Amino acid sequence: MWRKEDSVVDSFCVKWRNGLRSVWNLPYRTHSDILHISLLADDLPIFDIICKRIVRFIVSCPMYSNTSVNFIARQSILFKCGRFLLGRNLQFCCDRLSFGLCDAFGEFSHSFNISHTVRKYREKVCNDSRIAAACTVFGRQQ
Repeated sequence: MWRKEDSVVDSFCVKWRNGLRSVWNLPYRTHSDILHISLLADDLPIFDIICKRIVRFIVSCPMYSNTSVNFIARQSILFKCGRFLLGRNLQFCCDRLSFGLCDAFGEFSHSFNISHTVRKYREKVCNDSRIAAACTVFGRQQ
């Protein structure tokens, strides 16, 4: 598991976006938001995909049948959130995607849907003018 603050994650995301530009033969200076807003990738930016996968993994750890994994996950997530990698990564994703630990582990955690949470976050950060610009550039209907 990567540390979210590690430069390897940033480097990976940059190379991913460069690869998308290359595959679609787009200019190097094309804004990275346009790659995903235009729905060319029909998916989320790679950084958000990484966050989503991290959250799915971390949320599943305390429910794991192995008692050691279960104990370590609960300790690092629920009690010492900032001291261990699982907790730090989860806190980062909570802050970025605007959800709380209680959403994922609280009374109503059975209804927690990380895909819905990520989509809500993307809708919030993608404003209408960026979407319109991307659609114009790539000739798509809004």
